[in-house]
Amino acid sequence: MADFASVLPEGDELLSHQEADGYAMALVHDADEETDGTALVRKDGDQWTLLSRVGGTFSAEDLHRLGVPPKLWNRLLIEPVGESEREEALNSGPGWPFTEEVRLEEEDVIGLTDWERMLMASEILARRGCPFDESPLREYFQTKAWYEADPDFDESDLSAVERANLAFLR
Repeated sequence: MADFASVLPEGDELLSHQEADGYAMALVHDADEETDGTALVRKDGDQWTLLSRVGGTFSAEDLHRLGVPPKLWNRLLIEPVGESEREEALNSGPGWPFTEEVRLEEEDVIGLTDWERMLMASEILARRGCPFDESPLREYFQTKAWYEADPDFDESDLSAVERANLAFLR
């Protein structure tokens, strides 16, 4: 069994996997639900972290949103991505644009991992130019075509909906 299997959701049986530079894409089967799916995990030091679990497969857009370096996509995905799909993913806008318009409720985040919730919250700040002191977030958002750091960023400039969603996600 792969050493990351312990972070897979309870009930998931590992069918196969691909590993690449600290990431692993696992094909899994949930016997209780009688469904197959895919899990994406990342190694942080000596620990594996579940980034996301989906009922189908991941796309280049999904991997981009979750911060997987583009050079690893074809080593992890079942179906390799072509250049046009890669460009489309890299040039896409924010992954959760509705967070600036609609107040989040619990049903909006069901099934999201801690990593996805953290990215969603961070994206609210990134859309307004938060420069991020933490290197991983700064590096992640600098890969986004829509992101522009604003040295004058102030969290008080967020709309009421954005502030409410940020508080909800934290």
